[in-house]
Amino acid sequence: MPVNLITEEVDKREADLIICGMKGQGKTFRRIFGSTTTALSRKSEIPMIVVPENASFQPPKNIALANDMDPDTSALTYQLLKELGEKFVSKLSVVWVVDEGIDADKEMRFRPKSFINELKDLDPVLEFPSGSNITSALDGFIKDHSIDLMAIIPHKHDMIGRLMTESVTKKMLFHTHIPMLILPQKKKGEMANEEKEISLDKTV
Repeated sequence: MPVNLITEEVDKREADLIICGMKGQGKTFRRIFGSTTTALSRKSEIPMIVVPENASFQPPKNIALANDMDPDTSALTYQLLKELGEKFVSKLSVVWVVDEGIDADKEMRFRPKSFINELKDLDPVLEFPSGSNITSALDGFIKDHSIDLMAIIPHKHDMIGRLMTESVTKKMLFHTHIPMLILPQKKKGEMANEEKEISLDKTV
């Protein structure tokens, strides 16, 4: 299986980042290759950058993080995002899709603020696009705000809301026209060494 071969190579090289493409030519090829990419996003324990076939390189000046503010998410989850944001002096938008008619300010009062402290060096801006279709809402936000890189955190276990289910991640991978940064969720207390650093030098 391609996914097993890739993960074996990742382990052998002790890589910290996987970069892969998403082929857009031909439905059959796209389905096969896309299935490998989405399967890898579920299995990988390290971050991934998925680059659509027709995406052109440009520094990520505008980064969006799709986030449902899970209180169990460790600061380690955001580490690579912070490194990229600092390196490219990026503007960071933290995006939380809400149902139409929901008062975002009221909803925010019941959500943990710890993630803001973990990203405070990037001076994040909180955004609350609304819509019943999360993929469409995120796509609209990408276009309206000229986003260069979309970061997403698929949950490893139980969902706490509408955002970041496996199906949303898969739809975004197949639909996006900009690179996506997949950040595997690290749960608080699950790693013995909370100070472990991610290096951009080891990439597969």
